[in-house]
Formats: sequence, C-alpha cells, structure tokens
Amino acid sequence: MTRPDGAKEYRFFDHLGSSRAVLGINGFTYSDYAPFGGLLAGGTESRKGFIGKEKDRESDLRNHGVRLFDDEAGRFLSIDPLWEKYKLLTPYQYGANNPLMISDPDGMKLWLHKDDVKNPSPAFRKWYKEFKKAIKYLNSGKASGVLARLHKSKDVTYIRPTFSETRYEADKKTIYWSAEYGLRLSNGYTQTPALGLIHEGGHRALELEKTPEQMKELLEKSDNKFENKEEQQVYEKYENPAAVKLGEPLAPDHGGQIEETDGSDQRNPDMPVVTTVPLETLND
Repeated sequence: MTRPDGAKEYRFFDHLGSSRAVLGINGFTYSDYAPFGGLLAGGTESRKGFIGKEKDRESDLRNHGVRLFDDEAGRFLSIDPLWEKYKLLTPYQYGANNPLMISDPDGMKLWLHKDDVKNPSPAFRKWYKEFKKAIKYLNSGKASGVLARLHKSKDVTYIRPTFSETRYEADKKTIYWSAEYGLRLSNGYTQTPALGLIHEGGHRALELEKTPEQMKELLEKSDNKFENKEEQQVYEKYENPAAVKLGEPLAPDHGGQIEETDGSDQRNPDMPVVTTVPLETLND
C-alpha cells in the first residue's frame, strides 16, 4: 500500500485478517497477538491490527462496529444483538470462544474463514466427519431425498457449521447445521441432528418449489400446531416421511428444545425412543 506521504509499505496478514508484519523504509515491524487479540510483549501494532480492527488508545478497546471489544478479557462490553441465534453461548462471548478458528468482525455474526476449508482445523474436521456420518445415516433409511434434490438443483444451497441450533437462513441460501444438538420434542422424545438437516433442507426445497408470492402466502397463514402453513408443509412433505423411514419420533408441533447428543446420528440416551418397522422393510 502507499502511505499519504508517498512511501510504500507491504503488509502481511494471517488467516484471520490480522496484520502480522509490515515492511517499510525502516525494515520489518512485527505484531504478535494473544488468541483474543491482546498485543504480546515486544510487538508493534499497526493502526488496524487484530482482524483489521482499530484500537482506541484512550479506552484501550477495539471498535467492531456494532460493539466494543476488550481483547484482554476476550469479551464484548455489550450484549450480542443476535443473542437469540446463539442461545448456548454467553451474549458477551467473542467468536464462540474459539478465536483461533473464528472471527467476529462486526460484533454480531460469526464467520468461518476460507482457510478453515482449504486447511481444515480440528474442529472443522470433526464437524465434517459428523456431517458425512449424518448423510450415511440418512441414506441407510433412504431418507436423504430432499438433500439429493438440492444437490442436483441449479440453484446453490450452502451448508455450514453452527455452534447453536440448526436453522435455515433464506437470505443467505444457507443451512446452518449443528452436528451436536438434536431436538427434544414437546412430548419428551428426541430427534437426531441428522433429521434436523432434513427439516432445514425442506425449508430450502419448498422455497425453490414455490413462487415468492406463494411463499409469502404460506408464511402469513397461521397454523395451530406448526406456527404457519410453510412449517406445516415442511413437516408433512419432508421431515415426517424421513422420520418414519428412520424410526424416529414425529414432531407433535413446532415446539421443542435443542439438546446435546452423542453424535449426528444419535439421540440423547436418557430420552425415550420410538421404534417402528425395520428399515429393510421400507421402500424409498
């Protein structure tokens, strides 16, 4: 880059976007950071250092746009505006308490970096291993049809890790899938994380099948059991048929709570399980 005085300097960044070294007319200057962004002894921080955020010299806080961040404590000073999407995490946390893999550049949403896919971290590898296990489990019951249709569609659908409940965000065309958390239904039974992947895939599939006007109409029509007609169709067309094939319990309504399981194809062992006919007797 060229400075206002015309001098050129070259900056070197790490996988999180933090400035780690600057080469200028006086040679190299280096910056080393603690996991949450505190400058380590001996380092010289550039104006925009840790993940490219400027540090206020008076308050000693970093401005992440929406919130101020204390890199010594590893915490924001105010509640996450999107705390409802990350209910399992403290609303003051930074990067799901995993700053080596995740950055939180605006104080709101978490971002997985491209380097974690090209050079996967242990956490991402674990998630991807569970994802493959979930697909194998769904295929074993011939229950992955909706995902196959999404895969073949000319319209792209993204699947990414999440650290809270599984969900679909239509504006991003993205299914955020948790490999650890299944759903404890309002009747006490539990469903696997894998079935949650089918449910959210159903939202995306329905979106591709319907016109925007039809989707708007479905979302606006209330339903006593499933909140609205769009949710009702997701259950009836996608989740329930898959649940029957897999021998999983049917949801009595749209209620329930996320619950940690022993794996993407497992239910909580402390919860009752519904058994149906053997998988080999079912047809696709």
